[in-house]
Amino acid sequence: MPNQFFSTSGSLDESLGIRTGSVWRKTTLRMAFLALLCIGLPTLLEISAYRETVAQTRVDAREELNRLRVEIERQINRDVQLVRGMVSYVRVRPDLGQIEFDRLAAYLLSDDTNIIRNLALAKNLTLSHVYPLEGNASVIGVRYEDLTDQYPMVKKAVEENRIIIAGPVNLIQGGRGIIARFPVYRNTTETDGPALWGVASMVIDFERLLDTVKISQFTRRYDLALYQIDAGQMAETPFFGDGSMVGDDPITLDVSLIGTSWGISATPKNGWPKRSNRFWQTVAIALLAFSIGCYLIIVGMRFENALIQLAVQLETAKREADAARSVAESANRAKTQFLANMSHELRTPLNAIIGFSQIMIGGLLGRINNTKYEEYLKDILASSQHLLDVIGDILDITRVEAGEMELHEQNFTIRALVDASLRLTRSRADQKAQTVDISIPDDLPRIRADNRMLRQALMNLLSNSIKFTPEGGRITISAGLTAAQEMEIAVHDTGKGIAPEDLERIVEPFAQGRASSEIAYEGTGLGLSISKRMIDAHGGDLRIESELGKWTRVTIVLPASRVNPPEAVQETL
Repeated sequence: MPNQFFSTSGSLDESLGIRTGSVWRKTTLRMAFLALLCIGLPTLLEISAYRETVAQTRVDAREELNRLRVEIERQINRDVQLVRGMVSYVRVRPDLGQIEFDRLAAYLLSDDTNIIRNLALAKNLTLSHVYPLEGNASVIGVRYEDLTDQYPMVKKAVEENRIIIAGPVNLIQGGRGIIARFPVYRNTTETDGPALWGVASMVIDFERLLDTVKISQFTRRYDLALYQIDAGQMAETPFFGDGSMVGDDPITLDVSLIGTSWGISATPKNGWPKRSNRFWQTVAIALLAFSIGCYLIIVGMRFENALIQLAVQLETAKREADAARSVAESANRAKTQFLANMSHELRTPLNAIIGFSQIMIGGLLGRINNTKYEEYLKDILASSQHLLDVIGDILDITRVEAGEMELHEQNFTIRALVDASLRLTRSRADQKAQTVDISIPDDLPRIRADNRMLRQALMNLLSNSIKFTPEGGRITISAGLTAAQEMEIAVHDTGKGIAPEDLERIVEPFAQGRASSEIAYEGTGLGLSISKRMIDAHGGDLRIESELGKWTRVTIVLPASRVNPPEAVQETL
């Protein structure tokens, strides 16, 4: 049947030529556009994926190297504290002989992990005592002033009256060691003031330290070097490792030691990734898309097939996003599981302590005819229950961060809250001869809150005040209403105070104020962080004011909506 559009052979040839040329031109343009698309889009995706891969690799490397940093800090800082104990003893017994010093040193090193090489005393800056004497006798009688490479650090320790860590240095008796020195001052008379007795020192074997922290496990995977840090600047030459082997853009970590700092600089053995983890997958997808596109253009398949391919790619992207979200959720579940396991492991023995204490207090197996023992049992029971509450509080913080915290509210008085908190903290204040004053009006209205959480927050504040207030100091607990009818509960102490630059970070988890050179404070640094989150859960605020060296005041502020609850639901602690 003749075609109406091509009635003559000339018209047919002309029309075929025009159509053929148009098809080829469109095909060429479509092929060129497809090629640009299949090159450009995967390139952009690879750039983004590469950045993500490098970033994740650096995060993983930093987390792994951070374990090395923590272990070095733990080993050195723990052992350096032994010098303080030796200094205290020498101040009391300045004329001790070598035999007495041997007994003291053996006692101090009884729990050592075998990285401490020796302990020594230098009376009048001349080495006079050393333990163990065997292998170290050659240092007896050596004057620090004759050791030109070590004397500057000795002089610095004496002038600044603090622990100075030097090293690693080459030792007289051979090998390399890290030396911690602490000057020993004694009060000769009330008028003359402190006089220099000498210097106490401890030598940590550098090679044993490296073996203890298992640095070989890290050097197998990383080109790693350790540097001294002076005045915030990392030394040019490392004291461990080959700095020239460390590649570009290394991971750097500060190792905070007592009196000094080290730096860790490291890169993976094979360098940072050269391509993303999905490079070949992206290349494969790009080639597949190009092949499919060419096929569709050549055979003239409908554009719906292209939409199907796009849908497949979108579904792939969605699955990758779901996988990434699943990884994040898995990490969060792992943290929750860890806290749950920790809670279980701690609660099991605590429940046993609480149960046995209750049995003995109740006299189920016979009365204890000793009033003092009964008081001790009550203290044991109260302390165990308090510790059990603390474990719950740590889990509560996790729930607060996840938005899952539930308040168990009841009505109670501020005086009852303060009395309950003091029951478990006053004994520590009494041990330090501290005066605890309470200034709470009798007509103060009740509040409605979770009494366990609020009691824990107040106990944390009291514990901090007791810890950082010197013996004979004063702690004042006060409460009152503001003009806006908010309830304020304040703990004021005459302690060391907080430096202005620490006021903001002090409420972060594991943050602690800077201790003085005379006192090393213990604790996890969670107290204020826990308190703040508990107060935040009540819609309140935690305010900290301080003057360094004079006083600190921490105030719990509860909103007016929690003050003076309805009488119909009154409860007590």
